[in-house]
Formats: sequence, structure tokens, C-alpha cells
Amino acid sequence: MVDKNFEVSTAYDAVMRLGLLKLIRRTVVGIGRDGTVVFYERGTPTTGEILDAVAPGPESRQER
Repeated sequence: MVDKNFEVSTAYDAVMRLGLLKLIRRTVVGIGRDGTVVFYERGTPTTGEILDAVAPGPESRQER
């Protein structure tokens, strides 16, 4: 997604400031059907990690 004004990235604490420069840190956020965050990890998590976290059922949800 394009976040020119840093609105979404700021909401998910994904902005890194270097002096006057703002950069978006790669952050993967999985949001469940009920609107809750079910996965949150900086960097490049594996596809398996993401799918495990967003799979239906309470046993699949991981605290991040």
C-alpha cells in the first residue's frame, strides 16, 4: 500500500525517524475478521507464521 502521509504506518508504530527523515519499517499486521490484530511482526515473517496466526480458532492465535 502507499502511505504518503504516514497515517497508517504511524497508527501501527511502523515509522522510523532519522532526524528530519521519516522511513517506514517493514511491518506485517494481520487483522482478524472481528477487527482485532492477530499478527504483528517487523521484518519479513514467513508465510507459515502469518497463516498460522490468522487461521480460524483460538489455538492458532499467537501473541506477538
